Amino acid sequence: MRVLSKLKENLVGAERVFRDCYRCDWVSRRYANGVLAQIEKDRGKADPKLLKECVTYAHDVLGSARYAPWLKVYATFQKRFVEGWIPDNFYGLKVVPQVKGQYGEISLLGGISSTLFSSDLFPDIGYYTSGLFLSRGGEVVAEEDVAEMLFTHHDKVVFKRDNSLRGKSVVILTKESFDARSIRTMGNGVFQNFIKQHPFFDQFTPNSVSTLRILTIIDDAGNCTARSSYLKMARIDETHVVQSSSIKVEVDLPSGKLADVGYANWISTPCHPDTQVAFKGLVIPEIGKLTQALIDTHLSYPQARVIGWDVVLDSDNNVQIMEWNGHHDDIKTPEAYSGPCYKDLNWERYSSVSDEPIQTEGDMPMGWIISKAAR
Repeated sequence: MRVLSKLKENLVGAERVFRDCYRCDWVSRRYANGVLAQIEKDRGKADPKLLKECVTYAHDVLGSARYAPWLKVYATFQKRFVEGWIPDNFYGLKVVPQVKGQYGEISLLGGISSTLFSSDLFPDIGYYTSGLFLSRGGEVVAEEDVAEMLFTHHDKVVFKRDNSLRGKSVVILTKESFDARSIRTMGNGVFQNFIKQHPFFDQFTPNSVSTLRILTIIDDAGNCTARSSYLKMARIDETHVVQSSSIKVEVDLPSGKLADVGYANWISTPCHPDTQVAFKGLVIPEIGKLTQALIDTHLSYPQARVIGWDVVLDSDNNVQIMEWNGHHDDIKTPEAYSGPCYKDLNWERYSSVSDEPIQTEGDMPMGWIISKAAR
């Protein structure tokens, strides 16, 4: 009976793994099809010859035609086919489990970031974790003293609930609006100083903090490099960047130069649609300082070999790391903009390993169904 019970348990577990893998793959491919439709609205119909190349490459090199949809996105965006692109679903199912796995998933827990990296670059003030309010140093703070901890030196504070992906479950607090009981209902999370951003970013979004997404990678030799970057900006009536409505502009590394054109929901725009500030000719200040700070920080936690950082330069030219994403990073955006970005890493070698479900940015394999195809 014990043998049968154990066998049944293993079969149920295997079925769950298969179901999660299938769901992750299906949602990602559906998402890719929606993105492709958006790109075709902006750039015209995809070249059938390019699409055929994508299917062939996916089958022959990556092991399955199911990886073709993201290759079609990249090829249609760039109007060419290039070997070495990594499809988003291939990255999630094959690459992520091999290069970081659960070591990356702990990035969903905002309350441990500054301690994990032993870094003062995170603007953390305190935490609400496991029913306790904690100071940045981990000391328990009585509920009646939390407001004093948060607002003695800060007019505004940001609370981010753990797993607050895509800009969701983020609230801006003042001393007048703060209610400890409401935080308890939101669940575990981190309190951060509301950053006064560098004037460069103010010209685009004076009412919210823009973020640079910079992706760093540790290769097989242990070397860490910054591979890609893009600027994310909110709309004028938003308090923070929300994935579904954000404006994205590619940032060249190492120069920091903005691309001439940005994208809102994959539709091109030469300027921020609200403030009308053009992107052409602008250069991110102190980009070298930003990337080096992230490389140094990443090397203190090499177990997660790929990290997508949300970072900004503040008004005093200090680097501020708002969060790190160690699970399923957004590799599809830089791959479409200017990839392949990771060709030298030979990630295609993972095509023969078994699929493993991995939580993606957006919580897709946990039943998160995308209702708007291209965000």
